[in-house]
Amino acid sequence: MSEEIFQNIKLPSNIGTFGEQEIKRSVWVIVPFKESISLIVYCLKEVEKCYDIWVMNNEMGVENCWTKLQRIGPISRVERPLGFWKNGELILENSSGQLVIYDPSNQEMKTLGFYGKRGRLEIVVYKESLVPIN
Repeated sequence: MSEEIFQNIKLPSNIGTFGEQEIKRSVWVIVPFKESISLIVYCLKEVEKCYDIWVMNNEMGVENCWTKLQRIGPISRVERPLGFWKNGELILENSSGQLVIYDPSNQEMKTLGFYGKRGRLEIVVYKESLVPIN
């Protein structure tokens, strides 16, 4: 970690797909997506939410290059995105405080059976490593 380099990451400049007024009420969530960083953008006050998924690519010689991967939705009865599962499924918190998983390939949503207080659910990415921290 002592040799890590930190830098500012510019967000996508052409993110305004929701319209001028809606961008002001939009939420931006940064979460890991496979081996990259992703940005999920959605409008907070919508009943049926659409999620724009942006992925940062670190191509040779190009830093902070964002690509809009897809738009998911509209999906009803969901509150907020929490992250991604292995195959690109989106993990969300629904309006009842349950964890649900949405598969964009077939547009199916399944309840995972975990409940919590609304607005307090989180997922944490864990990756096992043989390299000690110290």
